[in-house]
Amino acid sequence: MVKLSNVATETLDLSYFNNTGTDTQTLTGTVSGTDLLVKLSNVATETLDLSYFNNTGTDTQTLTGTVSGTDLLVKLSNVATETLDLS
Repeated sequence: MVKLSNVATETLDLSYFNNTGTDTQTLTGTVSGTDLLVKLSNVATETLDLSYFNNTGTDTQTLTGTVSGTDLLVKLSNVATETLDLS
């Protein structure tokens, strides 16, 4: 789940990426503008459009994302980092 201040919580279902016991792929993720780019080894990069969270002119928060192991770490300015478990 991703939550921005004054915006409803949104749930991102990442279960598609879970292939426990049979998957040796490496997952990487970066944020570019309002897009979250998710890359699996030997698979094309997938783009998740996060523009829904962009309140141009009313929102001064900065969204960043990194991948650590099987965790996606999402950070908003002035808010604690949230961890999404992708395992």
